[in-house]
Amino acid sequence: MYKKYCQILIAILLLSSPAFLFAVGPTVANEISDQVALEDASNVVIDLTSVFTDADDDDSGISKAIQTNDNSALVSASISGNTLTLDFQDDKNGVANITVRATSNGETVDDQFTVSVTGVNDEPVITQVSDPTAVNEDAGQQTINLEGIGDGDAEASQTITITASSGNTAIIPD
Repeated sequence: MYKKYCQILIAILLLSSPAFLFAVGPTVANEISDQVALEDASNVVIDLTSVFTDADDDDSGISKAIQTNDNSALVSASISGNTLTLDFQDDKNGVANITVRATSNGETVDDQFTVSVTGVNDEPVITQVSDPTAVNEDAGQQTINLEGIGDGDAEASQTITITASSGNTAIIPD
């Protein structure tokens, strides 16, 4: 009888000791929403305060880090404290999958979201045309060289049409 009593007492002590209690890892409380942006968009800032929780630890003690970003040429992702910043790269469009990892008491959980960046039709470009030198009356046809002409979109090949007009058609007709 004494032996059985000791076994029960030992079992109770083991079950109630802190060493026996299992740590519960962090969980995703509110998933990070998929993000959609236009090419050349401003940075997007996402508050991570309520994304992760941990039943056996203060949520402020949960560390967060970028685990993966499969298209950093499209968007760079960084975390400072509870702030996730998405920095869209110039003239890029496409899709990136980003995973944020939360760590608490040595346990981890991941939250993955998708960033979709839609391309835009950029304005064509031309280098500023300087004022031509003075031209004598009745001098005939003159040539002005144009430089720095481009379609404005590195990802697309577009046809460019150039037209010129006069600010004073009495002197220089269109």
